[in-house]
Amino acid sequence: MENTEQRDNFLLGIVTILDNSADLLAENPDALSENPLLEALTANYLELFSILDKSAKSGEHSQEIADEWNEVFVSSMETYFLRMFLSIRKDQQPTPFVRSLLKVLFSLTEFPKDYPNDADEFVPELAVFNYPRFQEACIAHAFSLMTSDVEHVQLIGFAMARIMMPIMFKLENATALLPQNESEVVQNRPKLVLPVMIQKAIPPPTSSNIHPHLHAFLFDLALQPLATVDSNFGQEHRVAYCEAIDQFVRNALNVLLIDQPFDFRRQPILCRIPKSQERSYYLESDYTASPQFFDKFASRLLFKSISLLPAAVRLYYKSMSNSFMPMFHEAVTKYASKLLIEQELSKVKQAEFPGEMKVRTVPVTGEIIADYTVDETKMKLTIALPPDYPLAVPAMSLDKAIVKSDRAKKWLLQLNAYLFHQNGAILEGVEMWKRNVDKGIEG
Repeated sequence: MENTEQRDNFLLGIVTILDNSADLLAENPDALSENPLLEALTANYLELFSILDKSAKSGEHSQEIADEWNEVFVSSMETYFLRMFLSIRKDQQPTPFVRSLLKVLFSLTEFPKDYPNDADEFVPELAVFNYPRFQEACIAHAFSLMTSDVEHVQLIGFAMARIMMPIMFKLENATALLPQNESEVVQNRPKLVLPVMIQKAIPPPTSSNIHPHLHAFLFDLALQPLATVDSNFGQEHRVAYCEAIDQFVRNALNVLLIDQPFDFRRQPILCRIPKSQERSYYLESDYTASPQFFDKFASRLLFKSISLLPAAVRLYYKSMSNSFMPMFHEAVTKYASKLLIEQELSKVKQAEFPGEMKVRTVPVTGEIIADYTVDETKMKLTIALPPDYPLAVPAMSLDKAIVKSDRAKKWLLQLNAYLFHQNGAILEGVEMWKRNVDKGIEG
């Protein structure tokens, strides 16, 4: 039988130690470096928090214990982590405390709802958006740390920027994300934009003093809205946002190519990814600080790019000089294309389509085949993904359609535009094609 009193006292002890450490750091940012014993104690308790939090999230405990952990203890300790974060200096060395805090910050999925409001920092670029002062301080400090020459400190800045990105995007695009008047001219509607701190942090093309991996971190932040499922961020918003970040994406892909775990100086090109680990490199978000961190991060970011922006990546590839095209082709098709095709087919296979539409996939050929019958109209749509997708376009055909050829052609052109020019996913394309067919048949 678990002794709940002992457990609660133990957890309260963690809370007390971390609270005291946060207070000391607020008064003196050097408090831990001046007291090695206190730093070791704080680092150990941060590690203990990470272990307990992982245990609670993995389902090792009852729902009651997990809820108590999150609602009582985590909600309190998250504010301590924020205060510790604000004490980090750009030149701070990767001590046990810094490493442990980094691990904790990467475990947070969102900015705490209850946070102190005792920061008194004024950031001109952010003031116009009326951020709460504490959030403003966290954002400014995060982007400052991302230009640190100490990798662990740079990662701490990135970890906080990841947490703040949903808040920045929604607040700075608040007007553009409101439901728009359909009668209003599209050109007159508010435009979606990258958050101002990302724009400010983008190094000038001519800059010779670019911090390693900064471009990749900014690119990852910029992709967050596209990777988030939000009912208020529909397809029209996605298209508009992709247009807004188009030039940024092109510049970011230039740098991302250099960051890939490939030795492009070797012939044939040498890949540093172990054959048995390609799935983890491309499909798993591993934020564990290690010598392989940036190889894994760059691989994962490339996969996110081709998954969320297939059309933009294709256009970028087609515009490359002949000397660089083989390098980018190798980086994308070595493993990522195969995994992306597998992912697209899996999404379609698992989806449910209402009405008389049956969809099947053929993994060997990379085909999606949709048979649709509505009233007495029968048709079959075939989408074939090439082995080097998305660098090459899918082949599409529509046959057995007992409808006027011009109408069937129109539906295919709409699907073509969506997949080839609007960064649409294959599943969403099939669903859109069905909606267009339904509208055409009804009206």
